[in-house]
Amino acid sequence: MPIRAWITDKVASKPLHTFMLASLALILVMVIASGYTQSRFFEDALIDREAEIIEQTVVALALHELHAEDFDDYASAQSQMRFEQGFSALKNIPEMVRIKLYNSDNVIVWSDAKELVGKYLPKTDEHLARVWAGVPSSVFDPAQRLSHAKDPLPNIPLVEFYVPLSIKSQGAAGGEIKAVVAVYRSAKDLTRTLRHGMLLLWLVIVIGGTLLFLALFYLFRSVYHRQREAEKQFYQLSIERERAEMAIIKAKAKFHTLFDSISDAVLIVGMNGRFVHANQSASERLGYRHEELLQLSPADIDTPEFAAKVPERIKTILEQGGLVFETTQVRKDGVPVMVELNSRVIEYDGEPAIMSVVRDITERKRMENALRQAKETAEHVLAEQRQLVAMISHEYRSPLAVIDSAAQLLSLKLSQHTDAAPIIARIRRGVARLISFLDNCLIEGRMDSDALALYSSAIDLHAFTELVMEHARHISESHRLIAELDPDLPSFYGDRQLMSVMLLNLLGNAIKYSPDGSEIRLRIKYAGQAFSFEIIDQGMGIPADEIPLILEKYVRGRSAASIPGAGLGLSLVLKIAAMHGGRVEIESREGEGTHVTVTIPLNFATDRKAPPPTP
Repeated sequence: MPIRAWITDKVASKPLHTFMLASLALILVMVIASGYTQSRFFEDALIDREAEIIEQTVVALALHELHAEDFDDYASAQSQMRFEQGFSALKNIPEMVRIKLYNSDNVIVWSDAKELVGKYLPKTDEHLARVWAGVPSSVFDPAQRLSHAKDPLPNIPLVEFYVPLSIKSQGAAGGEIKAVVAVYRSAKDLTRTLRHGMLLLWLVIVIGGTLLFLALFYLFRSVYHRQREAEKQFYQLSIERERAEMAIIKAKAKFHTLFDSISDAVLIVGMNGRFVHANQSASERLGYRHEELLQLSPADIDTPEFAAKVPERIKTILEQGGLVFETTQVRKDGVPVMVELNSRVIEYDGEPAIMSVVRDITERKRMENALRQAKETAEHVLAEQRQLVAMISHEYRSPLAVIDSAAQLLSLKLSQHTDAAPIIARIRRGVARLISFLDNCLIEGRMDSDALALYSSAIDLHAFTELVMEHARHISESHRLIAELDPDLPSFYGDRQLMSVMLLNLLGNAIKYSPDGSEIRLRIKYAGQAFSFEIIDQGMGIPADEIPLILEKYVRGRSAASIPGAGLGLSLVLKIAAMHGGRVEIESREGEGTHVTVTIPLNFATDRKAPPPTP
């Protein structure tokens, strides 16, 4: 097997191992190259830093101590003394080995080694260029220098620093003298610092390279696994796509089977306005063959009246996504059929279309007409019934008023202690109950027919309560009726007649379902921009599960079955409270009594009708 093919096979079979070896080799090369570069940079940075310090020191000393004329007569004792005084401070620099001062002819004019004064030490052109440029040398071996024979330096690694100087001459002539100070230091500390720094640098580079390798390996492994997972998913999707295509084929076959087996007619209209598909039921109901239907449009099978509405309905369906409407279609034999269409926008063969489910509503229309006629008949009978109740109430009121007047006259003429007094009182109570019942029937009928108007007026609740309580005492003289009103009640705006009916119904119920001799309280309060009318009795109470029901018309509690009543009172209370913008709350416990509260806002009736004029 050729090497190239072998490598390709190995890479394809073991990509993770191949990447690991390749990245490890690459990172190793990067670490070595980076380490070498950084070590050179670190060494140069240390030497440059020391060179800067030495340069600043030499320049500061030279400005104060050196004179240009000393360079002309450098061998004199006076010049040597000044040179010694100027540069003696440099000897205090740690690990200082040698100090030299060169003039512009590269002759040593002063040195801490006196035997070197006046000598010219040989140097290469490159070395001379670096000297006068002030470029320090790197660590070097003195034995390798040309000048080693004339200037024997210690046989240890050294670093050489050069500081070029320009010294102005005194006097009228002026001018400058060029000089260079050469400083030689032992490289022992520098080498040690450099070794420690390089050790740390190599450690950092190795750790960084290791982390880079691990990060790259983890990233490649993640990408590799994701690629393998994507390949698996792609393979799975390919299988699922094949299954989906088979399912679509089966679904289409099933759709056509179900489509043709639907009992309702189904019509599909394309965007060209013609039928693009219809089921078997549609063909049978309309009397057209399937091929004939595909040549028609919805307007072709509607009556002229509904055919004119087809474009507008298609526009509405497309805008709203669907529409349910009624129309009349005409069979091929000319017979009209009333139908209901439930139309929706669908996608058919990749194009938008309108599918309509058509249902024959001939029988439903016949039943609707019958129900409408029955409703009209019932409303007519109910209106006649209300008229009969109103006539009976009117006819009964006059005899009842005569009976009540006669009973009052008898009670005045006869002594209260005669045997007839209780009978007369019972007659008056019966008359009052019958009048109250007739009033309830009339008001209930007017409410049901929406013929009852609310007439608001200012009511003095103190005077109004006295009148109501007087009527209530006619119903029963064996109960203690107590009225409790706040002394500073404001005027109440409401319908006087309806409020009287509401309170008398509540008091009548309390009397009816409370034992003789018990207390019944009517409490009226004003708080929070609302009036509350409370009726509190000590009667039999109402079961908790019956409280929501007894407010409905003709509904009575189980415990009230043996007590006469029609079940109208509380329903009237609820409706009258609602007409005044109020609400009714009932709290009751069996065997302890009932507490009914009607709450009505203060200014509910500011826009109501004024009361009719009193005849």
